[in-house]
Amino acid sequence: MSNLLLLDGFFQIGYATNDLDKALALFKDKFDMGPFAEMRNMAVQGPHNTDMTASFALAYKGDTMIELIQPVAGDTSMFDHVLPAEDFAIRHHHFAFCLDSMEQLDEAEQKMRGQGIDIPVKGNGMEQVFFFYADTRPWLGHYSEYLTLTDKGRETYAQLPRY
Repeated sequence: MSNLLLLDGFFQIGYATNDLDKALALFKDKFDMGPFAEMRNMAVQGPHNTDMTASFALAYKGDTMIELIQPVAGDTSMFDHVLPAEDFAIRHHHFAFCLDSMEQLDEAEQKMRGQGIDIPVKGNGMEQVFFFYADTRPWLGHYSEYLTLTDKGRETYAQLPRY
């Protein structure tokens, strides 16, 4: 991987919202997407090993996964910069790139850390998806997520709604 910013494997657009129900209704009305697969009030890792509770909704539009995230409690600082304190909002939060292997994911993380790029979150979802978020906001205005899927993760994602 010769480039600092890895753009191969574009996979997902992540949106932050302060009201998941309203966001789901908007995506149904404006983009004819719905229902989404929903996971409510999940305990997840927040930035720099803090705790956060968030709700998620996932679906595909064509080949692109759409992820809606509502931070609920705990350290929500990765979302505070895009969401207003009041009034309903949906805001772009990240692009995600799916890499082919754990080795590629580890190499990408090492390269970014070596360039001084902050990696506020690194984790896995139910041993199905391994990921990290790179803080690319200074250059791109949003986070960049890099991930790889296990076979079980690929099976799970293949079952998500498609529109």
